[in-house]
Amino acid sequence: SIIILTGETMKTLEISFIQSIQEKNFEDALKKFDALFDTLANSQDFDERSLKNYMISLNGIIYYICRGDCDKDSCFRLRKKISDLFESCSTKKDLKNCSREMITYYLDACNEDLIETSNATVNSAIVYMKKNLHKPITLGSVADNVHISKSYLSSLLAKHANYSFPELLTQMRIDYAKS
Repeated sequence: SIIILTGETMKTLEISFIQSIQEKNFEDALKKFDALFDTLANSQDFDERSLKNYMISLNGIIYYICRGDCDKDSCFRLRKKISDLFESCSTKKDLKNCSREMITYYLDACNEDLIETSNATVNSAIVYMKKNLHKPITLGSVADNVHISKSYLSSLLAKHANYSFPELLTQMRIDYAKS
């Protein structure tokens, strides 16, 4: 169904989404983003190129909000990487998935307790672990999530995070319990 957007509708959706980003409320941000994206995607005013341009602009806004809470160089590289990623999206579904990843990346980067490494796979593994600390986590489940073997993940963690998997998981759970 085609939606005709009004300025007031857009303003309400955007403000609500931006507030959840400012509050670093991950679940709420994704829920409000989905409402915003779905409204735009079903609007007669937004073809795929317009939607892509809007998401690139949103990337800049979220970068501006989050840059004070994370390493500026990492945040800037993330902004560039996401803009490039948007250009590679060929469908609205791809664009929505990339946009949801963008939100996840920024909010994770703003988490000051996040261990940042120079390896994207290790960073993805760490993010997965942090989000699932309340569940049983195994080396195998993390390796499956980042699509590599357990032994390779183990060697990457030792090399880039300077922790073995059990040491890293224990430290994360201690930090989680403290908070």
